[in-house]
Amino acid sequence: MKIKIIVVLLAIVAAACGGGKKETVPPSTTATPPTYPDAYPLPINELRADRGKTLFQSKCTTCHDLDRKVIGPPLRGVTQRRTYNWMMNMILYPDRWVKTDSVAKALHKEYNYVQMIIPGGITEDQAMAVIAYLQREDAQSMSQP
Repeated sequence: MKIKIIVVLLAIVAAACGGGKKETVPPSTTATPPTYPDAYPLPINELRADRGKTLFQSKCTTCHDLDRKVIGPPLRGVTQRRTYNWMMNMILYPDRWVKTDSVAKALHKEYNYVQMIIPGGITEDQAMAVIAYLQREDAQSMSQP
């Protein structure tokens, strides 16, 4: 009898402690995007850029190419046109960034309001690697006649 009472009391306590699901808006759509430095990390970390190339090929090429429009804009030269802060936010928080940044809003409109989605998501470290790859590509493009 005591065990039944304890089980019932534990069930009541568990229910009272918020065992139910709360409906909330995911933080990625409500919080202000973080601020990163505007300047790109220099010198370019070659190992990170190599990893970024692999990530770019697996996560980004469905929608982006370096030199031609696909679903999204071509990315060659992007690290010369946009700050590091802009790039990090566009990669990590595209849903928030297109609401707060005028350039991102214009690009979103130009590309038919297609929301950027990265297959399998992307971590901050992976975003930094992709940016290092794009940085290296841009540096190589500028050094060629």
